[in-house]
This record gives sequence, structure tokens and C-alpha cells, in this order.
Amino acid sequence: DGSFIIYSVTEKPKKTKTGVKRHRGIRDRWSGGRNRSFLYLSSVPGGFTRRMTAGRHDTYVHDIHPGGGSVLISRSYEELSERPYGASELLLMNLETQESELLVKAPWLGSASWSPDGKKILILGGPSTFGDLGINMPGGAIPNEYDTQAYIFDPATKTAEAITRDFTPSISRAMWSHADGNIYIIAGETSYQKIFRYNPKKMSFKALPLGFDYVSGGDMALNRPVAALVGMGTAHSSRLYSLDLRRGKPRMILDPSDEIFRDIRFGKVEDWNFRTDGGTLITGRIHYPPDFDPSREYPCIVYYYGGTSPTFRTFGGRYPKCLWASMGYVVYILQPSGATGFGQEFSSKHVNDWGTVVAGEIIEGVTKFLDAHPFVDRDRVGCIGASYGGFMTQLLATKTDIFAAAVSHAGISSITSYWGKGYWGYGYNAVAAANSFPWNRRDIYVDQSPIFAADRINTPLLLLHGASDTNVPPGESHQMYIALKLLGRSVELITFEGQSHFILDYEKRIAWSNAIVAWFDRWLKDQPEWWNDMYPPPGGEKAEPGGIGMHRAELERYGTVLLGEITRENITEHLNDWDSEYFEYTPDEALLPELMELIHDTGITVVMGTWCSDSKREIPRLWKILEEIGFPLSGIRMLAVGSSRFTADMPVPPGVLQWSTDIRTWYGIERVATIIVKRGNKELGRIVETPEGSLEEDLLEILKK
Repeated sequence: DGSFIIYSVTEKPKKTKTGVKRHRGIRDRWSGGRNRSFLYLSSVPGGFTRRMTAGRHDTYVHDIHPGGGSVLISRSYEELSERPYGASELLLMNLETQESELLVKAPWLGSASWSPDGKKILILGGPSTFGDLGINMPGGAIPNEYDTQAYIFDPATKTAEAITRDFTPSISRAMWSHADGNIYIIAGETSYQKIFRYNPKKMSFKALPLGFDYVSGGDMALNRPVAALVGMGTAHSSRLYSLDLRRGKPRMILDPSDEIFRDIRFGKVEDWNFRTDGGTLITGRIHYPPDFDPSREYPCIVYYYGGTSPTFRTFGGRYPKCLWASMGYVVYILQPSGATGFGQEFSSKHVNDWGTVVAGEIIEGVTKFLDAHPFVDRDRVGCIGASYGGFMTQLLATKTDIFAAAVSHAGISSITSYWGKGYWGYGYNAVAAANSFPWNRRDIYVDQSPIFAADRINTPLLLLHGASDTNVPPGESHQMYIALKLLGRSVELITFEGQSHFILDYEKRIAWSNAIVAWFDRWLKDQPEWWNDMYPPPGGEKAEPGGIGMHRAELERYGTVLLGEITRENITEHLNDWDSEYFEYTPDEALLPELMELIHDTGITVVMGTWCSDSKREIPRLWKILEEIGFPLSGIRMLAVGSSRFTADMPVPPGVLQWSTDIRTWYGIERVATIIVKRGNKELGRIVETPEGSLEEDLLEILKK
């Protein structure tokens, strides 16, 4: 009736100067872990204020009873005996006496609001909030608790009714209308977020027609069947709408960006779905460049999340697909298993997966997408994901070389360190790794952590991270960066001071967004100028090209060719009889003892061509000599480059061709094979193409310098 206001106040503990802290529990690790939220009531008019709650636990207000005499409040606290390692209680407080009655103690408890007559309560929570009541799953499967359900709770009998158990969309918000008695639900259905009407009498749902893709917010009039909604689509930004709830007709009230985008052309967006070999339907969509021409070839950016949320059909945002498309990329977005909005069985695949299924679906989906769309250059495909999607980027890079470039923002490289260090890592894993821990599921915490397979990463990788990220700590990117630098791979790390999980500072946000596109331009378009302008090598000097791992190409004139940083095992696996000279060559035994004495503390770099007869002759001979004197072949760095006759129209990724050119320039290579001998950072000498005497004689002469 407007006679009072209930509000919350956050109380903070007194700061100490000792610098010593005994942690009282898991949440005490958080910077605000000892803050407490309490409720106050203030009369209107007059402003008489009284405190409603106190004690050790946070308290929150949910809804005031239609009669005004009581209020729904909740309190939460740490409870480590079972998932989700925190308890939530819903209480009914009498405003006159301030006595409270416990209505519900349940896990994954969300919002609560009164029915118009004040006899029932609409509660949002996970499938397991009321035991098995909201679960619609095959026997024994663990549900995804982020797949939000709606319940009608009777406070008199303390019983609940699950009204969305058979409802596929996942709920974002629910409102019980005082005007018509219906419940209006904003919920994600696949990549759309819609508004649904639930009739409690008929127990039926109906989606209301909107004419746009995504409801980002809204509210209802108190006593009229009218709602105000904010909505957007893949080709238009947020607009304000009025929605007649009775007739289900929306009317646009305001388009704040009309003048900004009036003369902007957006590319076409169309759905593209595929069915996995295992029978799962994976939905997705394609964003085309505005001037798309199917007779041309385009580079492609693949975007995914891979976690518990779908990638909605929104406009702009942190990952603006329409912007990427406007810059000449075909953008493919897919929704792997585990996302909400597809039904509980689909979303439950996120539980205890950590990329096992999802990585396979992404690789299979991208392969089928490329097969079905010949206008996409399969040698110019990049991938990007953030948070769990950043984890997926790193994991994919350990499993496939189909991507020519990759971007991971706030990605997880070690599931164990994320679980233990991130503020919410253990809580997120209460769902994503339900009942699984580092001590009982090595197959998740080690085998699925990209850092333990970093040596398999060949794709150039850009790591982005907020330096103050408490969700996914920046160490997740740091440790992957260190690993790849030590492995000699192409990797960059950019951190953003003072930024957490999202880069929100305007100038830093621009730099972050530009880095993403410049990285893809560098590797997918063979346009490194933007990147080099933003991030020139330290000291203004040209940096040594990073390693890219092995790439295999089938060339009409040359047959099978290996390019990149390779090993002897790569050669023997992919090139038949290439090393025959190793078995036929006999080193000069008279020179071997002196070679053995002088070669210690040296490093050998070989720039070679697997297509080159001189390389095919001299490199296996070098292996034989070094093996005879006990020099480890792991101490040889072998860089396989292309010929000057290799051109951009050959089926070789442009980034690989550029790397080959850069390696030749960096080492001053005129002919291959070139064998370079160094001690520390000093080059002692090199053997170019063919030794002047024998290979042993030339090596000995270099080592004597």
C-alpha cells in the first residue's frame, strides 16, 4: 500500500592492520567474504526506521505479501556437507512481531514471489531444489542445476508443485500477474529468449509472439495486463516495447540506436544445424558478411561457449558477431551439448563432462560445416571462446589442428587450480563436476586440463585476461603462456590491469576488442600490420618467429610436405623412406671422439625442407653422427620451411606460409638445409646445403672456433 519501504544494508567488518588472517571458511577467501547484508524497514511518510534482521548470515528480501502484513525473506550460509556447499532458507517474517517461520530449506534456491491472492508462492530453483520433484531425466543421471525450474509452493502445507518439469526452456525470470492471474516467464529456448504465459488453472504454456529474438529485461504493470520489455535481435540493438499480455501484441516504443544504425548494412543470418555421428542434434547459425559473394572464399571465425549457457541471438556485446562479419569473416556459432534451453536431458550433458563430449562435437561440427560451405577457406579458420569457452579454446588446441588461430579470454588451463583458487570454482564444479574432486577424478582434473597437454598445441594462441579476475584467476592464462613460450609455440598474453572477468573500462575494452580482430587478421588474412602496430616487438626490434608446430600439406608438385617445427618422429610417421640415408651412411670413426669432446653445451638448429633432396640427404646423416657420439636428438631444433616457389594459392594456411618466410628472414636462409651451431646465444657457424668436406669435418671445424 506504499506505507513502507524495505531495503538492505551491507555491513563491513573493521579493517585490521596486522596483515594476518585466519580464514573462517571457504567463502572467507573472498574479498567481501565477511560482509553481511541485513534488512531495514522505513515508514512512508515519516521515515521511521527499524532493523529487521541481524546475526551471522546474509538476509535478502524477496516479496511483500499482498496484504502487507508479512514478507518473504531468505538467508544463506556456508554448509559443506553436500552440494552446492551452501544452504539457502526461505522464511516468512511477520512485520508486526518480526517473528519468522521457516518455509523451505533447499539447495539451488532462487527467487520467490507471492501469488496475487497471497496463498501461494512462485519459487525459482534448480531441478533438485525440491528433491526429485523438478527432475525430468533418465534414471541415475545428475541434472544441470543451472537449468532453472519454476515451482508453486503452498506455505500452509509446505508442499510444492513443479510446473516446468516438462517445459524445455530454462527460466530467467517469472512474474505472477495481478491483472489476469497468469504467470509470465522470461526463458531461454535454444538461442532465443522469449516470454511465455502459464495459465495455472489450465496448467498450459503459450509463447507470446514478439518479433525479435531476445528479451533482455522487462516488468509488468501492477493491475493491468501490460508489460514493458527490452528486446534485441541479431541485426538490431536494444529497443523498448510495450506488450499487451492479453492479446500478445508487442508495440515498439523507442529505438535509441535508430539514427546510429540507420545507414548500416548488416549481413544475413541463417540457421545451420547438424546431427552428430552419435545422433545428437546440434544447432547453430551463420553470420555472413554484408557483401557476401558465394563465389569467393572467406576466412571464418568459429564462436562457442560450450558450458552451461547457450550463445543467444543478441546484438553487439562482448563478442559482436555482426562486427566480425562486417570485417570480411564468415562467423559460425554452434551450441554444443550441455547448454540450457534444450531440455534437462541435453543440459545434463554438461555435468562431469569438462569438454570430453563437447570438444568432439565442435570438431565434428566445424568439419561438417566446412564440407557443406565451400566458400569458407578451410585453411583460414579461427576459433574463440571466453571463460568456459576459453577453456574449450585451449582444450581444442590440444586435440586438433583444424584452426589456424585461436583466442581464449579468461580461459581455464588447469581445472584443479580454477576449482581451488577461483572464488566460485568449487561452487561451479558443484554442478559441472558434481561429486567429483581432484582426488577421485583424475580423468577430469588432469586429463581434461589443457595445461597437461600443452605440448600438443600447434595453433597460434592469443590469451586475454583481466588482471584482477576473481572468477577465473589470471594464473590460468599465465601458466599456459609460460608452457607455450617454453615449448617455442606462437602465443601472446595480454592482461588488463584493474579488470575482472569482464573488460569494462572503455579504453581497455577497445584495446581488448581490437586485439581479437587484429589477431585473426594476422593469422587468417595474412595481414599482420594492425597487430604489429599495436604490439611491436620489445625494443622495436623484430622478434624471432614463434613456433607453430607441425602442419602437413599435400602439394601437387611436391607430394606430402611437412611445415613448421617438427621432430624426427613426425618425419618417420608421415614421409616414407625419407630417412633412408640414416641407415646407409657410415660416419668417420676417426673424427667422432673429438666431436664428442667439443660438442658439449652446444645447440643445433636445422632449417630444412622436407621437399628438398639436400635436406633429405644431410639431415639423416646428421642424426646418425649425433647418435654415434651420444648427442641427444632432442637437442636439435628442426624448422621445416617451404620453397620460394610456394604460393598463396597452394593448400597451405597463410599463417604457415608467413611463418616460413619469417623463419628464412630471421635466420638469413638462402638455401636449405642450413645447419646452425650455437653455444649459448652465439652462433659458431653453419653448414649450408652441402658440406665443403664431410659433415663430420665441417662440424669439427665449426666447434674448434
